[in-house]
Amino acid sequence: MNVDIDVKELKKDKQLPPKPTYKQIQAYVLDKYGLKVSTLNIATVKDELGLEKQISYEKGGMAAKNRPQCPKEKHDAIVDAFRYFKMTL
Repeated sequence: MNVDIDVKELKKDKQLPPKPTYKQIQAYVLDKYGLKVSTLNIATVKDELGLEKQISYEKGGMAAKNRPQCPKEKHDAIVDAFRYFKMTL
């Protein structure tokens, strides 16, 4: 028995929602919490959670150990945004 499978059709069923941009995360946090967070804050939290980053601060000499820590209030707001965008549990 021969079966023809179109790979494009398989991919359509399992498409993941697009990842939010840093600007979308910033807008969500600002709208919900009234906090302005930087891309550096978002990248720091992504590092802590092991999420993929769009911008590499390591290339610019900002290795994780040299970055300033994200304040807890902003950290929690960013984690909430990740949950909202289904990036983490």
